[in-house]
Amino acid sequence: MTNVLLLSSINGISSINWMTVWLMMELNTLAMCFIMTKDYNKMKAKKIDTLIYFLTQMMASSIIIILVSSQNMSSSNELLMMLCLITKMGTWPLHLWYIKILSCMELKMKSMLLMMTWQKVLPATMISLMEMSNTTKMITILLCLTSLITPLTKVKYMKPSMIMTLSSLNNNSWIIMASLISMETLLYLIMMYTMVLICSMKQLDNNPKSLNKTMITMMSYLSLFANLSGMPPFTMFWVKLMMMKKF
Repeated sequence: MTNVLLLSSINGISSINWMTVWLMMELNTLAMCFIMTKDYNKMKAKKIDTLIYFLTQMMASSIIIILVSSQNMSSSNELLMMLCLITKMGTWPLHLWYIKILSCMELKMKSMLLMMTWQKVLPATMISLMEMSNTTKMITILLCLTSLITPLTKVKYMKPSMIMTLSSLNNNSWIIMASLISMETLLYLIMMYTMVLICSMKQLDNNPKSLNKTMITMMSYLSLFANLSGMPPFTMFWVKLMMMKKF
């Protein structure tokens, strides 16, 4: 099913037709549900999160296909379309389902990494295909800017999966802004974020207990989290700075 997930995303990226991208996005959702179920079976965990993911994606997709079929992209329809797409990505303010699912996952689960990275590609592709009015674009940018500030002061009380969730929530906004620039910028940001995220998840998975241990451990994890959040002078800061120069 991982192959289906990857191929559906690649086909969607290479298409300029809304209907094709939508079909690939739904195939992608079904493949993701299968991968989540498989991961939950291995961990002997409850599968209710898979149902939450499926229902959220299907509700947003149903509205999207109605809007696309109507062929009437007024300002209100544009905004509704954008809200549906950011819902599928788990971006603020429609992010509660996203936090609920990711915070209950384990770092070793493949579905957690996929949901935070690869699953953003197709919704972001649809955003890049939209011909938005200045009003819709401004509202989208304001939504992104609002969710950029992550509660770093609470890191010491959080488990690793919640830290990864907040990091992903922060980077969702950057992914949306990258999609407003160009597809090349979007794919570059996702590629760099994925590499940093894989390294971070491996480091956190080596110590699955609470982060509130020693000062050295705390500083190590704060540095890791700062990199994921794009703070200077870490890697993701320079990636996002390069992106902002193109905006």
